[in-house]
Amino acid sequence: MRDEALVGDAAARLMREYGLDDERIAELTELGRAVCESAPELASLARREALLSHAVDTFQRPLVSAGMSEPQRQLLDALLRGELDRDRLKTLLARWAASVNPEELIDRVRLDCMRLHELLRVGALRVYGADPWRCEMALEALERLAFLQLATLTWIADAEGRNPAPQTLPDYTPFMEKLGEQLAARQADGHGLAVLTVDCGVISRLDGLWGFHVGDAARTRIVQRLRMGVLRARDVLGEIGRDEFACVLSTISGPGVALLAAQKILRMLAAPVMVGETEIFARPAVGVAIYPDNGADAASLLLRSKIACHAARDSADRVVVYREKQENPRLQLLLYESKLRAAIDEGRLELVYQPQFEPRGLRLHGVEALLRWEDSEFGAISTHEAIAVAESAGLINEITWWVLNNALRQCAEFRARGLEVSVSVNLSPNNLREPDLPDFIDRGLRTWDVPPQALVVEITETAVLAAPELVSETLLRLKSLGVRLSIDDFGTGYSSMYYLASMPLDEMKIDLSFVRDMLKVPQHQRIVHSMIELGHSLGLTVVAEGVEGQDVVERLAELGCDRVQGYFTSPPLAPAELLRRYAPPREGDAA
Repeated sequence: MRDEALVGDAAARLMREYGLDDERIAELTELGRAVCESAPELASLARREALLSHAVDTFQRPLVSAGMSEPQRQLLDALLRGELDRDRLKTLLARWAASVNPEELIDRVRLDCMRLHELLRVGALRVYGADPWRCEMALEALERLAFLQLATLTWIADAEGRNPAPQTLPDYTPFMEKLGEQLAARQADGHGLAVLTVDCGVISRLDGLWGFHVGDAARTRIVQRLRMGVLRARDVLGEIGRDEFACVLSTISGPGVALLAAQKILRMLAAPVMVGETEIFARPAVGVAIYPDNGADAASLLLRSKIACHAARDSADRVVVYREKQENPRLQLLLYESKLRAAIDEGRLELVYQPQFEPRGLRLHGVEALLRWEDSEFGAISTHEAIAVAESAGLINEITWWVLNNALRQCAEFRARGLEVSVSVNLSPNNLREPDLPDFIDRGLRTWDVPPQALVVEITETAVLAAPELVSETLLRLKSLGVRLSIDDFGTGYSSMYYLASMPLDEMKIDLSFVRDMLKVPQHQRIVHSMIELGHSLGLTVVAEGVEGQDVVERLAELGCDRVQGYFTSPPLAPAELLRRYAPPREGDAA
């Protein structure tokens, strides 16, 4: 027999964690009184346990067995008599949990909990049907009680080293292997299966606020809730990310079962996570993928459940079943992420270079390095999309280091062939927050023996405004190396003249949205003219982007613009083509 005092202490701690305070216990007590007074026949039925003869659980299984245990009956009776308070609940809960037979199947014990919950849920609907707010409060208190009982069972199972709950796999690889085994079994018997990705949305916040040890404690509690409150013994739970879990419902009769389980996960994780005396509330989202409708292999099902989970974050219901071509731009980023990682590993990224010319005579002065990514499935992916994917996947620094290193290497090759041009490279706001950026660029310049003034680092107005003090420090360090600095897409942000004047800039690039239509829209031409004058007053070289006609080139020259860039003067070129067109001929080359 277990020590009731020890179990009682654990139950008291869990009561605090699950928010079953005096107010909610009073709500349960009032509900019990109301059922006895307003629906005595229901109370009588409850005591005889006739109410559940046709009920089903989350997975559509009949809730019929030998009946409640004696401690569970005592808890139900205390509720119906209105004689429940914190100490009484703790005592009855400890007595109930301490009496659980170690050999008893956990599913049988779980049904015991669900009986009590279902009996009183029906009572709440009966007596508070005309008062939706009161009914909701009573149902919430009931759910917390059910979660509390399940959590107490989990504590006992863990304390005794006995875990009859669903298998939990903390690593991605064994989880995928187990999912593959489940799929093979379903392919053999023809039944369905579901993969649910759960984003609990709280652990990372706890990591940042109180440290990883607190986040780990919260993860343990969330795993316990999923194992004991939702999943069956034959289901599988995988920890696939710091805030993400994947649940495999090993056998389902249809999508409705998976949706019921997803809704139960939302309710289960809605109970606060206690950190000391502080309640932390999760905002979970659940994505669902069904076998065989949404995929026939483990990787596809997990990916699609994650895609659905991304969509669920923006959904009012917080549960989404995967469907083809879901309308959410974040989903496309998710699909591209694994492709980008593979492209980096396999060396399938390339740089192309768009020339910049002096507008009078079109003499080549410099080139801008642009990322090119060609995917076998999605085709050519634009630089803008590639950078967005890199940001989303946390790969932006890795991509930037690759671009900088290769741009400097090719700049050295251009100069060795007699093509004395500067090379411009774009940096993101995140790059500028990296303290190692100037040191990396310094090493790259020395490695490839490139003069610092041959490298132009382009930043956006947004990057300047995001963290002006930090960005200013980084730019000053780059400037001290001799690197030239350019502000890109000027005119599209909200740059303060103070920041523009105080930054150690060498160049300003006017955004194509003003240049493209400047001859058709007089106001745009006046804006371009003002920007050129502003840049020159600050001692900056001015580059106009998006030039698409000879008349535009001529007008920019008249306005005093220093450089022009666009598809009219030249599209982006591969390194070999750039050398063929603009490098001086070598001795022995064919005329």
